[in-house]
Formats: sequence, C-alpha cells, structure tokens
Amino acid sequence: MRQCAQTRDYKPKPLTINGERSTINVSFRRPTVVCCLLTVVKKKRNMITYKVQKTRNPKNPDVDFFHAVAVKTGELTMEKLAKRINNSTTVTTADCYAVLKSMKDNIIEALLEGQVVVLEDLGRFQVSLQGKCYPTEVMQQEEFSPSAMIKSHRIVFRPNPSLKKEVKKEFKLKRISSEAMA
Repeated sequence: MRQCAQTRDYKPKPLTINGERSTINVSFRRPTVVCCLLTVVKKKRNMITYKVQKTRNPKNPDVDFFHAVAVKTGELTMEKLAKRINNSTTVTTADCYAVLKSMKDNIIEALLEGQVVVLEDLGRFQVSLQGKCYPTEVMQQEEFSPSAMIKSHRIVFRPNPSLKKEVKKEFKLKRISSEAMA
C-alpha cells in the first residue's frame, strides 16, 4: 500500500457503498490534492430461501408429494432499484428513476409495435398470443377471425444465457421450516 509523501493521515472511517462494508483512508498532501485508498470488503451473497411443501397428486389422490418452493423475501421496486443504482454510480436517484421509467415506456411501445426488445446482458421481451387451433380441413386462412380465435396475450421474458450463468454461479439455498411461514 503506497501513501502520499509528507501526508497527515486520519483514522480510517467505515463506509457503506452499495450495501458493501468498506474502509476509506484519506490523506492530504496539499490542501487541493486528496489521496484516497478505498478498501472494499466483499459483501456476502444472499441465498435463495425455500420451504418444503406437501402437495397432492392430481392423478392419484392417495399419494402426496414433497417439493421445494421458493419463498419471496421482498420486492425490488423501480424506486428501490433507482436507489441501488445511485449508490453504485454517480447518477442521482431521480435520474435513475427517470431512465427506468422511460425504459419501461419504450419497451411497452416496442412490444405494441410487434418488436422483440433485446437487452443484451439481461434478455429478451416479446409478445406471445394464445388461442384456439383448427385443422386446415375445418377452416381456411381467410376465415380466421382474431377476435374469436385469439383468447389472450402475454409478455414473455427470456433471460440471456450470461444472466442465467451469473445466477447459477452464485446460487445457494437456505431452507426454512414450513411453520416459520405460517
């Protein structure tokens, strides 16, 4: 660790940056030049919390199954996301929120235009339709009526393989008892 020559050091002060505990050492060489050493202590990653749930088999009501169910531990709203981005960058919370809101509006507009929205490191959004299917012997293409044949639509998100890989790399589980959820 190098320090500035002829410095007057102050005691390290604890600092939290984006939820990570850090220490900052400030030294002064001249009144106008500040030398800083920032030591970041890696934040412990959270774990996916799950519980074991008993479910009846619809095909055989006499047999029950146990399976893992992910437990929701909270929500990350757009406002909270803007604050997190603000804490890890130099952009203000208001600017982050404005960009996220504009991004949402532009995604909606693109989806309504029939476009696939590609966010390179995150994934793809696109509209999918669900409806009735008829064999070509029963109906010709000209007879197809969208209002009668299309039941619903939905927005599909397909995560980018790199996003899936990052989550898989950090994936850890923590079990809680089912009684704790009651």
